[in-house]
Amino acid sequence: MNTTPEHQYTNMEDAISIRALVEKYLMHWKWFVISVFLALVITFLYLRYSATPIYQATSTILVKDKKAGSGISELSAFEDLGLLGNSTNSVENEIEVLKSRSLMRKVVQKLKLDIRMFSVGNVRTSEIYGYQNPVVVNFRPYDTVAITVPVNFELVIDSPERFTFLNFGKDSQSVSFGFGDPVATEIGILTLLPDFLENPFEDIHKKYLIQIGSVERAVQAYSAALNVNIVAKGTSVLQVSLQDPVRDKAIDIIDTLIKFYNSEGIEEKNLVSSNTLRFIEERLSVIEKELTEVEKDVEDFKKENRLTDIESEAKLFVEASGSYTLKIADVENQISLVNFLQEYLNKEENRNGLLPANIGIEDNTINSFIAQYNELVIQRNRILSSSTPENPVIQNLNAQLNQFRGNIMESIQNVLSSLEITKKNLIINERIIDGQIASVPRQERIFRSIGRQQLIKATLYEYLLQKREETAISLNVTAPIAKVIDSAYGSNRPVAPKKNIIYLAGLLLGLLFPFGFIYLKDLLDTKVNSRQDLEKLVGAPIIGDIPKSVSSDALVVSASDRSSTSEAFRLLRTNLNFILTENNYQFTKTIFVTSTTKGEGKSFVSLNLASVLSLSNKKVLLVGADVRNPKVAEYLSIKDGKGFVHFLVDEKIKIEDIITKDKSLNFDIITSGVIPPNPSELLLNNRVAHFFSEIKSLKYDYIIVDTAPVSLVTDTMLLAKYADMFIYVTRVHFLDKRMLQVAKDIYQTKKLPRMTMLLNDTDYEKGYGYGYGYGYGYGYGYENDANHKKPLWKKLLRI
Repeated sequence: MNTTPEHQYTNMEDAISIRALVEKYLMHWKWFVISVFLALVITFLYLRYSATPIYQATSTILVKDKKAGSGISELSAFEDLGLLGNSTNSVENEIEVLKSRSLMRKVVQKLKLDIRMFSVGNVRTSEIYGYQNPVVVNFRPYDTVAITVPVNFELVIDSPERFTFLNFGKDSQSVSFGFGDPVATEIGILTLLPDFLENPFEDIHKKYLIQIGSVERAVQAYSAALNVNIVAKGTSVLQVSLQDPVRDKAIDIIDTLIKFYNSEGIEEKNLVSSNTLRFIEERLSVIEKELTEVEKDVEDFKKENRLTDIESEAKLFVEASGSYTLKIADVENQISLVNFLQEYLNKEENRNGLLPANIGIEDNTINSFIAQYNELVIQRNRILSSSTPENPVIQNLNAQLNQFRGNIMESIQNVLSSLEITKKNLIINERIIDGQIASVPRQERIFRSIGRQQLIKATLYEYLLQKREETAISLNVTAPIAKVIDSAYGSNRPVAPKKNIIYLAGLLLGLLFPFGFIYLKDLLDTKVNSRQDLEKLVGAPIIGDIPKSVSSDALVVSASDRSSTSEAFRLLRTNLNFILTENNYQFTKTIFVTSTTKGEGKSFVSLNLASVLSLSNKKVLLVGADVRNPKVAEYLSIKDGKGFVHFLVDEKIKIEDIITKDKSLNFDIITSGVIPPNPSELLLNNRVAHFFSEIKSLKYDYIIVDTAPVSLVTDTMLLAKYADMFIYVTRVHFLDKRMLQVAKDIYQTKKLPRMTMLLNDTDYEKGYGYGYGYGYGYGYGYENDANHKKPLWKKLLRI
């Protein structure tokens, strides 16, 4: 695909625009370097003296969760006793328990986390903990005082026996106390006990800070800092982590938290066994009394009837009857157990308690309901420990418990009905056998009835004794709710602040700050900065640009000078010759110099333009026509005698009388003279035309005329007709871009003949002239050699 010239030109303009944008920032590379250096230094100081390192302690535990298959319990040896029915836990629930405020409150109170101690240094204050503390702090708060904000006490250890509180009390005085003395403060009683290291004198005269806060605030802070996460999906392994400025404290918090968590879990799991054991003890007491009474009846009956043995002839009938007797005993045993359970349920004090489990009831439905009911009671009590009864979860659990309680009662009624029917059938069969042994003496039948009651009571008593032993075993071998896989540990390397990220942020800020400053400066800058501004806003041809002069002298052009400013005026001379030759000017060439407003350097340009033209062996005359603010005589330090104004007002004065010739200069000068009261009317004088006619007749090659600014007065417009061309001076970083509208209007209306633009006071090192960083003095010896001979420290100072 062929590219048209228009497209090539557009691409070239885009490339130049991007390059100019990049070089606009690259020319300020020194500020970027300084800013980055300062940002990195500030970052280093922040990390070294201000930022508090944060360490992380981590522990791994295994929660026995039936969903995740946590393994075989230590109680598996007692599985035949029915002790493992409901010992598993939901991992999600255990995470919430670990993060509960009630559990963290126990940790805070155990480790005294509401009391913190700091070592005060010259630069920073660091928290110390454990073996680093030189004293043990005991604090007893007043009941009537609530600690809303942390209270600080400044401490200095004077000797192994005494210490001093600084700024103590309402008067903020230093008060000395002995170790062990109770110190009354505004919030409570404070007692300090020495806990020095091996060399106690290392802590003498050091300054410490004791900070006492509220327990609830500490609970809230450490609960928020605690993280509990599942290690992998489908497992019940949890990772417990905590971040704190003191690594050892974070380790102690996690270890203590897990210890309390297991302790609470064991207590909750023992609640069922404890309630079952209490129920069995109560029933044993009742059965023991009943069994004693039956045995007493047997004893009395045998004594009364003098019975020693059963008639052998009734042996077969007795054996058959005995079989039914055993079955009836079993049924009545089940009825008694079910009645016991029903009585337990009907007692009001057991309304929200756990039900006795595994007491020997053979009905699986009742046993299943009891197991589910106890599991819900444990879950309700756990949530209720850190919540209120109005919690929707508690209300939901209460509703479920009521439903299970009703199901249990209904099942008990069904089982009782079934057992009664079974018992009735067994009694009928027993009576049939009894009818067959009618010949058995009445005493034997009575004795057998009493013996049957004795057997029932004895069987139930032995059964309850067995269950009591099983329950006692379960109480003493209850496994922890969580197994610690890895105890809490922490790395010596802090997890925050992350130095690499902070240094990177400092580097980016160091780059962004000068970038933003330059961007905002350019965004808010309304001054003329480059040739592009003139090309875009005026449209007039640009004859050149003059760099900023490093010299304090107004006249910077000389035969031996090779500075960038001198070379710019030489280039301006070449461009003038080209323009004037192109227009076929064969005689005196009159060049007017003006500007938009004062201070743009038109007089400076006029003076040095005259000098550079005279260096090419041309006869040059410099005329100061700015009669309102004359500067030519001031710049050259010559006496402002008769000049342009005098010639206009006095017809007797001749041109020769106002021309100043100085041996140090290669050109002639006509100064402005005195400042007239009516400059505009004076320039309408016919003597003005005569003046320019006279000076042109003197055969000067170039006449340079310094005129007034065009935006302030009309003087320049009145003189414009005498000019061959105009140089319109614009100073960068000085003239507002909106003022270029004046130059644009003048150029478009052609009020100034052959008007060209000249950019003044540019910085060639920054490329403000051309906008692309070329400038002058680029390797041909034009730059002043003195600049290269400066000492290194001066060059750095300039940077």
